[in-house]
Amino acid sequence: DGVWIIFEIDGGGEWRELFRRATTVHDATPSPDGLSIAFAERLNGRYVITEWNRQNKNMQVILSGPEDYRYPAYDPAGGWLAFATNKSGNWDVGRFSFNDRNIELLTASASNDLMPVYSADGKLIYFASDRRRGYRYTAIYMIAL
Repeated sequence: DGVWIIFEIDGGGEWRELFRRATTVHDATPSPDGLSIAFAERLNGRYVITEWNRQNKNMQVILSGPEDYRYPAYDPAGGWLAFATNKSGNWDVGRFSFNDRNIELLTASASNDLMPVYSADGKLIYFASDRRRGYRYTAIYMIAL
C-alpha cells in the first residue's frame, strides 16, 4: 500500500513498530544514545536524510537539496552524522555537525564513495569505494579525522 515501516527488536526478541512513512525509506540507523533514528527517504524525486525522535515522535529533515543524501551514520559521541551525497555527480562521503549544522565533504574523487561508518572511537570513517577498481567493484577505505 506504499507504506514503509521501521521496526526494532526488543531485548525479549519481540518486534515493535516504531514509525510508518508513505515514502521509500532506506538505511535506518540509531543514534548512540538510542533516542533518534536517521534514515534516507525519497521525497520529491530525491533522497534526503530525516531524523526521527523517539521521545516526541517528531520527524525532521536534516539533509536535503538538489542532490541525494544516503547512508547516514552517527559518530559514537552523537555530534556528527556521516553520509554519502551525489552533489558532484558521483557519490562522496561527508559529515554533518549537529552543533553548528555545517556540512563538510570528506572525499572528492571521480569514483563512488558510499556507506560510511565510524570506528568505535570516532577517529576514523570507513567507506566503500570503487576507486581504481571499476564500477560496482568496491573496496573499503578509511579517512582519519
